[in-house]
Amino acid sequence: MGTIQIDGSTPKITVGNATAEDATILFDGNAQDFYIALDDSADDLLIGLGSTVGTTPIIAIDENKLSTFSGAITVGVDDAGHDVKFFGNTASAYMLWDTSADDLVLAGAAGIDLAGNIDVDGTANLDVVDIDGAVQIDGTVTVGVDDTGLDVKFFGATASSYMLWDESADDLNLIASGLGVGTAKDLGVGVHIRTADSGASVDGGADELVIEGSGHAGLSILTGTSNYGSINFGDSGDSVMGWLQYRHSDNSFSIGNNGAYTIKIDSAGAVTKPLQPAFLVQPSTGQSNIAIDSNVTVVWGTEVYDINADFASNTFTAPVTGKYQINVTLRIDNLDIDSTYYQPEIVTSNRSYSIIITTGSLDADPSLGMPLALSCLADMDASDTAYVRINTPDAGAAQADIHEDSRFSGYLAC
Repeated sequence: MGTIQIDGSTPKITVGNATAEDATILFDGNAQDFYIALDDSADDLLIGLGSTVGTTPIIAIDENKLSTFSGAITVGVDDAGHDVKFFGNTASAYMLWDTSADDLVLAGAAGIDLAGNIDVDGTANLDVVDIDGAVQIDGTVTVGVDDTGLDVKFFGATASSYMLWDESADDLNLIASGLGVGTAKDLGVGVHIRTADSGASVDGGADELVIEGSGHAGLSILTGTSNYGSINFGDSGDSVMGWLQYRHSDNSFSIGNNGAYTIKIDSAGAVTKPLQPAFLVQPSTGQSNIAIDSNVTVVWGTEVYDINADFASNTFTAPVTGKYQINVTLRIDNLDIDSTYYQPEIVTSNRSYSIIITTGSLDADPSLGMPLALSCLADMDASDTAYVRINTPDAGAAQADIHEDSRFSGYLAC
């Protein structure tokens, strides 16, 4: 049969009747058959592949005017496309493929609710998603495929406020005037983590990270049992200039500054200060026949210890301003009772501290040495000095000796 032509002002072709089963128009192709059919069991109008109704349906239209597309829908050919617009309930709610701008536009007065997954992988040249309104996504959003990702950028109120996933650096960057976690940011210029309002304010010199709660609040650093947790302080010259550190291997806590440990607390709570100024010295040999009626400086030739090297040339020099505990014990041999007294002194830049030991009550020169002990809590500024001297009156003989068992010591107390 060849061409069928039906003329008339209102031509009509009826296939089947109300009692008929499936009604089919079959297109017998060279390589592929197609059909248009009424699936009587489902009351659906089908367009599909093959010669049997229900085999590989492509488009189905039911009695409620709902259409189902089982395959891809192409509008236009290659890059010569056409606008495609799907309206919602109002003229202002629609989805538009704008072929002139090569954009997919989702417009809705109340925002857009996407309940499924969104997969933007760049393989179809969809490299940028620009959303100017509110978007609610109830499923997973995937950008990129596996490790071949794309940058993702969420802008705030200004161009300088945004969240960026930088694919090239594999970094998540939050660039904003502040970030609130738990609630909106209220305090500081950086990150504000708040579980409840404490009513407190924050100092402007330490407001990059604020942790707030109405009750107890804190920060936990959790590590392995043989490792340590730290808070480090750095600058342009060194990444770790100071630190607070807890070592789980021996349960000790330490404080460091200027690149060195300065305070250590062991597991029993004992506190040591490895760099605290302290010294202990003694004579290398004794001083014999010390002069009378003179201030004789005691010579200390042997350092037992000298933390930070603050002692030199018989003199201690204060490295910082503070209160220093200074002690001296002199063993004096061959005392002369005719000298009546001996006066040892600790001489600092600010003042001198001394005692007087009398010998006039003795019946004879003692056969053993006499200890002369003196101590003080000296107020010293940085670079102030302290040394020891001894004075005898203008009487008796220059026969007393300073024994090498004498000691001179000191440390920064506070």
